[in-house]
Amino acid sequence: MDEITITVDGQQIKAEKDQTVIEAAREAGIYIPYLCWHPTLKAFGACRMCVVQIENMRGTPASCTTAATDGMVVTTKGPEVDQIRHDIMDMILSEHPHGCLTCPRIDHCGPQDICLRHANVVDRCVLCPQNERCELQDVVFHLQMNDSDLAYEYRNLPLDTSNPFIDHDMNLCIVCGRCVRACNEIEGVDAITFIERGDKTLIGTSLGGSLSDSGCTFCGACVDVCPVGAITEKDHKWSGAPERSITTICSHCSVGCQLELLVKGEKVVRSIADLSGPVNRGNSCAKGKFGYLFIHSDQRLTTPLIRKEGALVEASWEEALSLIAERLAQYKGPGFGAIASTRATNEECYLLQKFVRGVMASNNIDHRDSTCPSESVAPLGEMLGAAAMTNGFREMVDAKCLLVVGSDMTSDHPVAAIQVKEAVRQGATLIVVDPVETELALLATQWLRPRPNTEALLLAGMAKIIVDEDLLDQEFLSQKCEGLDQLKESLERFSLDQVEEAMGVDKGRLVEAARAYGTQSPAAIFYATGSSAQNAGPEIAKALADLAMLTGNLGVPASGVNPLRADANSQGAADMGCIPNTLPGYASLAQGAEAFGKAWGVSLPSESGAGYDEMMQRARDGSLKALLIVADTQRVDESPDPEALKNLEFLVVQDLFLTEAAKCADVVLPAATFAEKDGTFTNAERRVQKVNRVIEPLGGARPGWQIICDLARRIGASGFDYEGPHKVMEEIASLVPIYGGIRHDRLGVKGLQWPCPSLDHPGTPILHAESQNIGSGKGLLKPLDFQPAPAQADAEYPLLVMASTFREVKGVLELEGQVIATLNRNDAAALDLADSDEIEVVSKRGSVTARARVSPDSPVGIIMLAYPQTRVLVSTLYHAPADSTWDPTFLKGARARAAKLVAAGAGT
Repeated sequence: MDEITITVDGQQIKAEKDQTVIEAAREAGIYIPYLCWHPTLKAFGACRMCVVQIENMRGTPASCTTAATDGMVVTTKGPEVDQIRHDIMDMILSEHPHGCLTCPRIDHCGPQDICLRHANVVDRCVLCPQNERCELQDVVFHLQMNDSDLAYEYRNLPLDTSNPFIDHDMNLCIVCGRCVRACNEIEGVDAITFIERGDKTLIGTSLGGSLSDSGCTFCGACVDVCPVGAITEKDHKWSGAPERSITTICSHCSVGCQLELLVKGEKVVRSIADLSGPVNRGNSCAKGKFGYLFIHSDQRLTTPLIRKEGALVEASWEEALSLIAERLAQYKGPGFGAIASTRATNEECYLLQKFVRGVMASNNIDHRDSTCPSESVAPLGEMLGAAAMTNGFREMVDAKCLLVVGSDMTSDHPVAAIQVKEAVRQGATLIVVDPVETELALLATQWLRPRPNTEALLLAGMAKIIVDEDLLDQEFLSQKCEGLDQLKESLERFSLDQVEEAMGVDKGRLVEAARAYGTQSPAAIFYATGSSAQNAGPEIAKALADLAMLTGNLGVPASGVNPLRADANSQGAADMGCIPNTLPGYASLAQGAEAFGKAWGVSLPSESGAGYDEMMQRARDGSLKALLIVADTQRVDESPDPEALKNLEFLVVQDLFLTEAAKCADVVLPAATFAEKDGTFTNAERRVQKVNRVIEPLGGARPGWQIICDLARRIGASGFDYEGPHKVMEEIASLVPIYGGIRHDRLGVKGLQWPCPSLDHPGTPILHAESQNIGSGKGLLKPLDFQPAPAQADAEYPLLVMASTFREVKGVLELEGQVIATLNRNDAAALDLADSDEIEVVSKRGSVTARARVSPDSPVGIIMLAYPQTRVLVSTLYHAPADSTWDPTFLKGARARAAKLVAAGAGT
C-alpha cells in the first residue's frame, strides 16, 4: 500500500493511504476518544466523540469517517473540540449511571466501600461487571469530567439472563450501535436491532423476546464490541480486569481463529477474538468465544488412573508409565495401533507416529475426522498434488460463484461461513448440494437436494453438462492438465436422465447450476463428506477436482477446491503422517521408509497399516491386541466403539475427560488442553500457527509430547530427547519438504502456509498459481463412473436419519428447545403419525426423543433430525451430559445413520 505522512498534534506519523484519521492516530499510539467506532466495523460517525480539527477543512469532522491524506494536519484537542465532547458526554451520562464516573474519589473506592459522596448511589462503577474494562470510563477520565449538567434518571429495565452465554442490562446501554452493526456486518444475522425512537431508543431483538428467540448464533461479537456493561458474558462476568493476555489458536474447528485468552491467577476468564488474526480478524463463533470453559471443568482428569481388580484407581505418573512401557513391549508389530487426536499439536502428532512406527514397528495409526475423513481428501493429492485446501478463507468474499457440497458451514465452520454469506450479499451465486436443510441451503441461489449418497452422481452430471456445452477453460486444460479424453469418455456412458432418476433432482436445475459454476469466475468449492457413505467421499472429491480443472478455477484467488476438515489440527494430523499408508509430508511408505528410518536410527515397516475403521474391526476379531488412543476430547460424541475396545488385551487412553473410551482403558493418562501447552496447529488452509501455553496444566496433567517422549525412553528408544516442541518442529522441517522453512520463531502473528520449503520462503497462500505447476507436474483429470447410491437402511432400520442444528426463531419453530424430526407425509401416514406427535428415533447406537414435523417436501424414507443449536452448544461447551429428552451422541459424529421410529400407538 502507498504510504503517506500526516501531522497529528504536532507529531508527524506515517499512515497507509486507505486509512482514516483515527486508524492512523491509533496505530501511532495517539489516543482520540471514541464510543461508536470499532476496528472490526464499518465507520459509523454517530457518537461524534472522535471529532477533530483539520487544517483547511471546515468544522470538526469525525476522525472515524475522514480519510487521511498526505500532508494533512490534525488537531485532536482544543477548546472547541473539548466543548463538543463535553456536551455529547453530558447527554450520554444523562442516561447512564455516573455517580462514580464523575467522582474524583473513584480511585479510592472498592466494591465493599460505602459511597461517602452520595449515600443513595447504588448503581456504581465498582459494582459493574465491566469496571476497569469500560471504554466509557476511559473517555470520561480522558475528558476529566467531574460532573454532568444533566440529571440522570435510572431506566429501571429488567435484566435479561435468558441466554445461556450472554446477559443483557439495557440500563447501562449508551446506544452506540456497535452491537447492532456487529450482528449485521460480521454475522449477517440481525438478531438485535434498534427499538423505540428518539431519546427512548434502546437495543432490542429483531423479533421481540429473548436473544435465543431472534436467531442469535451466540458468536459473542456483541459482547466483544460493547464498550460498557450492557452486554456481558455470563461466565466469569464478575472476574474484573485480567492480569495478563496471551494469544493462541482456537482448539475447536479447522478455521484456525486467533484468540486472546485473558487470565487471572491461573484461570482463563475470557476469550476475545484477536483483531490481528489472519483468518478471523476479530471474528469468532460461540465455540471460540465461550468454548474455553472445559479447561477448568471439574470433570477434567488430573491424575493417572490404573485398572486394578476391575476398577480404575488413581496412580502416580511413575507407576502408570512404567506399567504402559512394560505391557506395550509385548505388542510390537501389527498387533499394536494408535489413534491420534485432531486437536493434538503438530509436534505431538509427529511424535506419536514416530513412536508407533519407530518404536512399536507398526503402521497402524490413524486419526478421525467427522466432516472430511482423510480418504475424502486423498484424491486431491493424487489429482492436484496436495491433499488440502488450495485457497484461503478470507479471499472467498470475492468469489462470483460458490459451490458448497455436504457442509453445514454455519454450524461446523462459522467464521468461514461469514465470508460465504458476505460474498452472497455482494451478489455471488451460491449453489448448495446437500440432502440436509442448512442455513446456507436457505440462503442459496440454488439448493440442490439429492438423495443421500448420490452427491457424486450429481457432480458427475454437472461435469457432463460443462463438457457437453463446451464451458471448458481450454487454455488451462491444455497447459496444466491431462486425462481430459478419458474423462470425456466416462461421461458419455450415462445420460442426464439417468442422473436425474438416481439423485432425485430435476435435470433443468442441474443445468442451471452447472452453467453458473462454469461461467462465473472465480468460482470456489467447499466440501465435506461426513454424511456420505464410506466409499462416496473419494468419489465426491474426485468429481470436484475435475470440475475445478475443467473450468480453470485453480491457482487464482477466490477459487479452488477446499475440503473443510473438522478440527483444529485435522490437517496437521494428516501432514504429520497420522494415517496408515503415508509418512510425514505424504511420503509413501515404500519410498520414504528408508530415509525416515535412517533419520530415526531404526528400520521401519513398509507395509500399509490399518486405518481407524479397520483397527476397530481388528480389535473385534482379536488381531489387534493393544491400542493407544491419544485424544483431546472436547465433545461427548467422539469415543470409539466401546465393544471393540473391551475386546483388546491392553488399552491406554490419554484424554482430558473420563470418556466412554477411557472407561474401557487399562491405563488413563490426564492430558493438557491447548491452553496448557506450546506447539503448532495447521488449519484447513495449510496455515501453520503458533499455539502458546497460557496457564500451567491443571493438577497433574501433562502435555502430550512429554508423555510420548517419556514412554518411548522407558521402552528403550533413542531419539526422543527434546528441549521442547520447537526442537521437534526443527526435526519435522528437516524431513518434510513442505514444512522445510517452518520454525516457531518464524510464525509470528500470521503464521506460514505450506509449502514453505526454505527459511527464506514466505509461504504459499494459493496453490497452483500461474508460477507453479499443479503438484509435481500436470493436474490429472480422472474418469467419473455412474454408480448407484449404496444402501444404508435395512429391514430392521428402514429409514435413514440425517442431522443438523437449527437456530430457534420465534414464529418459525414454535417447538422451542425440542429436537424436530421432519419426515415425508407418506412415511408419516404409514406409521400413523401426525404433525407434532412425540416420537422416538432409534438407531443401533442410541435413541433420541423428538417432535414430528410432517412435510410434503421431505424426501421419502429419510428423517431430517434438527437439534436446537442452543442446547447443542451448551452440551458441547460445558462438556455437560445430555438430559433424558435428547442425546447429542445419537449419531456418534456422523450426519447420517440407519434408524427406525417408535411412536405411542403407532408401532414400528
